[in-house]
Amino acid sequence: MAYLAGAILSGFAARAQAAPLQWGVDLGIEHSDNIGLSPADPMSATALIPSLLVAWQDQGARYRGALAGTFSYYHYTQGEIGDQWLGNGSGKFDWLMRPGRLYWAFEDYIGQEPVDVLRASTPENTQRTNVFATGPTLTLRLGSATELQTDLRYITSTANKTDAFNADRGQAAAHLLREIGPLSRLSLNVSGQDVRFREDALKPNDYRRYEAFLGYEYDGPRLHLQAAAGGSKLKFDDGRDFRKPYAQALGRFSVSARGELTFELDDRLYDAAEDLIARAPDPATFFDPLGGVNMRTTTISPDVYMDKEAQLGYVWRGPRLEARLGGYWRKQDFLTLTNFDQRAYGPALNVLYALTPRTSLSAFATRNVTRYSASAREDHLGYYGVAMGHQLAQHWSVGLQYARRKQTSTDPTQEYTENRVLLTLSYRPTGA
Repeated sequence: MAYLAGAILSGFAARAQAAPLQWGVDLGIEHSDNIGLSPADPMSATALIPSLLVAWQDQGARYRGALAGTFSYYHYTQGEIGDQWLGNGSGKFDWLMRPGRLYWAFEDYIGQEPVDVLRASTPENTQRTNVFATGPTLTLRLGSATELQTDLRYITSTANKTDAFNADRGQAAAHLLREIGPLSRLSLNVSGQDVRFREDALKPNDYRRYEAFLGYEYDGPRLHLQAAAGGSKLKFDDGRDFRKPYAQALGRFSVSARGELTFELDDRLYDAAEDLIARAPDPATFFDPLGGVNMRTTTISPDVYMDKEAQLGYVWRGPRLEARLGGYWRKQDFLTLTNFDQRAYGPALNVLYALTPRTSLSAFATRNVTRYSASAREDHLGYYGVAMGHQLAQHWSVGLQYARRKQTSTDPTQEYTENRVLLTLSYRPTGA
């Protein structure tokens, strides 16, 4: 699943990895003045939050692996809200059965997503999701500049509340790769996937999906680019048949020694499982203080949708000031569940300033506009915050953050304002 996106992300991430293992432990206390995001009856809540953060990448003679994630336990001091385990992470492990020729892959992606994407994301409207994939990959050299890679995967997707998401998949893919120069290569890619939902009522929605596309990769000293173009076909068991385009591009350009421009374009079929994989944390950039605030959610459903998306970002890293500015536009058209059709766009800004060698100030601001086509509903969500961090000792630091969320909507029942204050004590071993 998501072969092109996965290849791009893993390839770009490798440049920034500082150490095989980075980890940390946080102990936080957070107070919210409207934990339920209610428009008229706000309820305050305080939570104690121990968290484990980990990022790992390594390769040996018979293995290679990567792991990134945050795993937290929320203990609410008030009895009205139940305690929660929250995790967001990705893990990959390849058993190199015959290095350079054959390996067996294991992948797992866990997350937290809304049960109902049309409602505010509160503790009661949150569910655990999981996507697991395993299978072999065989690579055959067809010459000094050409190779054939074939993949077989068994994939499961589950959610603990939305049973319609639970499915089993079989996937086969082949990639013919040819080096066309020291910095670039072409590829011909084909794949087929058979999706079977576990709920009997969804059997008519079982489908087979086929994709074929040409790919191009360029990895130069300043410009890194990957692009693909082709087509997709879906055949549902109830007789429906869809043909859609497949196009994707992702790149980064080093504008200067301190500035970097990134972009991403998508126009292709997607489903919730692929979206969860695409949004998984990256171990190479997991501890980057400019990682940003991700307010995007995934619609957990059995449906397939046409996804058109554009993202643009710019990162500046100076001696004391670092900043990330970005924006996105996204259009989702579902093949069946058209009440989820939506258009969304918005900017985001992250700034980090080193006040002293031991003290830093940071701020973030995002603004999202989402329009739902079926209901003509329009939401405007702003999320803003400031924070200060201070290093107490070599491994210990303390942080204080204030954040505010405010949503206005054409549906008054979806309007809310929330203020949060978070105090955190952090431990980071050397290198994290």
